[in-house]
Amino acid sequence: MKAATALFFTASLSMAQNVVVTTSNECWLGQGGKFVDNCNDVYFLTCDNYEVFANSSCNVFTFSDSRLTWVTKEISVSSWEYYLRSDLDVDTKYSAKDFGDSRENKNMLCYPTKETPTTYEKGTIQNYTSGMCGYKF
Repeated sequence: MKAATALFFTASLSMAQNVVVTTSNECWLGQGGKFVDNCNDVYFLTCDNYEVFANSSCNVFTFSDSRLTWVTKEISVSSWEYYLRSDLDVDTKYSAKDFGDSRENKNMLCYPTKETPTTYEKGTIQNYTSGMCGYKF
């Protein structure tokens, strides 16, 4: 069974509504943001705090049920659902490096269900389903 994840963001980021900023920056690697520390959550087994740098953006990948919250009104979050390629065994090992941009990229193990992201509403639980690799926020 996969562990559930809750993520909490602190940011002072100014963005216009309805604008999706896509980036290859990964928060975990300190690109546009950084992992701060672990936190506690009653529902989720894993909980992480991230800080997104001002006037920047970064991706966070989760591999289980997930929920994001943040402490500023000046941030917008979008999400993509990623699924394992159908020609691969469900026990295939993968990481965030295996999340590709499209189903046509056969070098990637995981692909998004849509080309455009879904606007994520603060605190909404994203349920992990069979065949998923996870979420990119």
